[in-house]
Amino acid sequence: MQAYFPRNFDALEDIFAFSASFFERHRLAASLKFAVDVALEELVTNMIKYSPEGTHDIFVDLSVNDDCIIIQLVDKDVEPFDITASKAVDIKQPLNERTPGGLGLHFVKKMMDNIKYEYENRESKITLVKNI
Repeated sequence: MQAYFPRNFDALEDIFAFSASFFERHRLAASLKFAVDVALEELVTNMIKYSPEGTHDIFVDLSVNDDCIIIQLVDKDVEPFDITASKAVDIKQPLNERTPGGLGLHFVKKMMDNIKYEYENRESKITLVKNI
């Protein structure tokens, strides 16, 4: 399933409905949906937050093969931000000693089984894999 979503935070509700429809159509375990929705929310939110001047809608593609869910997000006319290279978060460090930021990406990395980032011609493409 593929769809374009406007780059505003109000679109998150539609993205979750899109995800729910995908899970229902493919009869996937509800336990997997939480991880997919967390990843979608975090990455789309970052795309909106860190490229507010963007004019292109965000492309979301959800697909399934024999043993995994594939999530692909494409954002056009943006600066690069390789989520695979983001700094690790030390979750054992006391809260008052941590610097803000990065926890959402940390959760995405922990919940997904594979993450690939591609950037070419000002187009950012993130592909996530969640094993079934």
